[in-house]
Amino acid sequence: MILLWDRLPAHKSRQTRSYLQAATQQGWLRLEWLPAYAPELNPVEYLWGYLDGGVLAHYAPPTLGEIRQRVKAGARRVRRCPDVLRGFLKASSLFF
Repeated sequence: MILLWDRLPAHKSRQTRSYLQAATQQGWLRLEWLPAYAPELNPVEYLWGYLDGGVLAHYAPPTLGEIRQRVKAGARRVRRCPDVLRGFLKASSLFF
């Protein structure tokens, strides 16, 4: 398994580092580091852009719960479109 690591400070806890070190030593996990700030290389950024331009465009709900529902609905819609998901991977230029 390959883990694309984005160097977010929240991911650098002692517990996380320990787990990753053990997993990589066992040979089933390989870490690949993304540059410090490179959203164009992170496929999930394309998903967020897709949602921002679609189900979240011009949407200002009064509660966090309503945003959560809208994001989940958008994610479900995207899951049913494998070509769109492949497009996110292709746009990141990491896989094709």
